[in-house]
Amino acid sequence: MKTEIPIQELPLKGVELLRAIMREIQIDPEEQPQEYVLVLHARHIAKLAEEIVFLEAHNKTAAAPVIARAIYESLFKIGLALKNPELAAEKTLREMEWSMIQGEKRGAQEKDLREIRKRPEYKIIGETVASLKERWKLTGTKISPDKKLTTFWCANEAGMTRFYHGRYALLSAFAHGSGDTLIYHSVGITTGYVLPAVTSAMNEAITQIARKYHKDLSHGLLLEVQGFEQLCKSYIKTGQMMEFLKNEITGNKAPKPTSPDKKFETN
Repeated sequence: MKTEIPIQELPLKGVELLRAIMREIQIDPEEQPQEYVLVLHARHIAKLAEEIVFLEAHNKTAAAPVIARAIYESLFKIGLALKNPELAAEKTLREMEWSMIQGEKRGAQEKDLREIRKRPEYKIIGETVASLKERWKLTGTKISPDKKLTTFWCANEAGMTRFYHGRYALLSAFAHGSGDTLIYHSVGITTGYVLPAVTSAMNEAITQIARKYHKDLSHGLLLEVQGFEQLCKSYIKTGQMMEFLKNEITGNKAPKPTSPDKKFETN
């Protein structure tokens, strides 16, 4: 039996599936505070994916690559939370700490964190961090104050550098206004890249979470995860988009990547 699914519906199908998974695994923020980082970023990905589909459907494509980039940053944090919940929670706490420091001291630099923590004005922030550390059951410190927690660091710790150097790198170029990516956008070909990128991130998040918590998921939901993964494989063709972009700019003839309006058949 064959089923046709419009390309635009794939990210939305992923959103529905991701939310169903998170409902079934039921991570309690009080009992499992370190793992709750996973819940926060899963919610974030789902919301952003919905907004990208909405924008694309209304031909508002300029912001879509920037939003898709944020999806990948949450994907890396999901990967970190699955691999090392305590490290992911500590990273989240560091991010909160640094936001409080910047709120109090404009122009502060992260490289000076060790010294900043010694200053009198840090006292209230330090007490807040200590309280959260106890609440989140963080017994030690795995991250040096001198360590800059970049997006690459997170992707590397999560074992997702292939995404960092691939889709995330191009989406970052869009976000930063790189000249080549502005050319891509001017000829109207960014839409054909963003939806596959979002679908790829959704698929990775879904399959990784399902593998970690498979004992908590119903048999029917696990079958849905397998079906979604297979569907994504027929949609996302590695390297196809980059080859098309190169040929589009140089003027060489090459087959255009699958249109967002194209429907795929699956057994």
